[in-house]
Amino acid sequence: MLLGGALAVLVVGITLAGFWLLTPSRDELKELRAERAQLQSAIDLLASRGGRADFKICGVGNAHLCVRVEPKLGRYGEEKDYFVVKG
Repeated sequence: MLLGGALAVLVVGITLAGFWLLTPSRDELKELRAERAQLQSAIDLLASRGGRADFKICGVGNAHLCVRVEPKLGRYGEEKDYFVVKG
């Protein structure tokens, strides 16, 4: 009976110690949440500036990087050779 109780206490102690060592503290969670918010704002900024553009390798011998554009929005530049990127 004493041996069984000691083993139960040992198992519970090891489990709690592992949980305590492997679980991030409140300060670490706060830092991780702040970092996540910063990364999400950077992702949103990139997405608003064309970060979701559809790129593809194309051309003769797959030697060119191509991007899907919005031709209905018009052409830009002095030579009218620029388009608005879709995405």
